[in-house]
Amino acid sequence: MDAEAMVMEAEKWTTVPQQHVCVESTDRQIKTIRPNSAVRSIYKASGCSDNPNHHVNYLEHVVVRITITHPRRGDLAIYLTSPSGTRSQLLAN
Repeated sequence: MDAEAMVMEAEKWTTVPQQHVCVESTDRQIKTIRPNSAVRSIYKASGCSDNPNHHVNYLEHVVVRITITHPRRGDLAIYLTSPSGTRSQLLAN
């Protein structure tokens, strides 16, 4: 690797605005997962639209907190799908 070339490229980078955190909560929903079936939950985030100084222009990462009670963890798979259709696996079987 050419460290000098890497530094020269890094000097051309455009920085993004300072990071801020947008926290949203949903009402707790109790859903039953039947054998050999799926449960889908859809949540539309506001992107901190109520605070004009903290609206979302760039997204670095998402933190999802889920509480599930199930007798066999290996029977579950959890996915997060973005509005653009990108699917990320949060928990594998």
